[in-house]
Amino acid sequence: TNGEIMAFLKMQHFNRDKTRAQLQSTLAWRASFPRPTIAGVAPFMRARPGALGPDGCTVLLEDMKGGCHRDKLGRPVILSIGMLHGSSLETKRQTAYTWHRLKQYMDDPDEISGVCTVMQCQPCKGAKETFRFPDETITSVFDMNKQHFPFFSFN
Repeated sequence: TNGEIMAFLKMQHFNRDKTRAQLQSTLAWRASFPRPTIAGVAPFMRARPGALGPDGCTVLLEDMKGGCHRDKLGRPVILSIGMLHGSSLETKRQTAYTWHRLKQYMDDPDEISGVCTVMQCQPCKGAKETFRFPDETITSVFDMNKQHFPFFSFN
């Protein structure tokens, strides 16, 4: 969409050659990286037996009426329960799944609206503590976001 292209332009400080290269890289990446499904990320969203919540995951706060909850600026709200965990590929799939869900709720696909993330740092009762200083796995997710999903980086 035009909004995505504008985000890539902003990320590359409006340098057309760098933007073109980043877009080509992203299109190749999207072709090689299967679109994540709920079946692939659901195990991370489930609470373990005896726990009151999952160990760590991100959830788009959908309203079950065809929309999602938004902050005062109109941005979709994501709840980060603890911190993503799993292998580098698993955490990237979890993040990509959230971004794909978010794209469905963009008011205008030609605008960059950003998102609001609410972080729950304390684990739910019975859940493992996953919130931590960003390690190599999490920084690889940050790199993926910057390279392939910059339209959610602008707030």
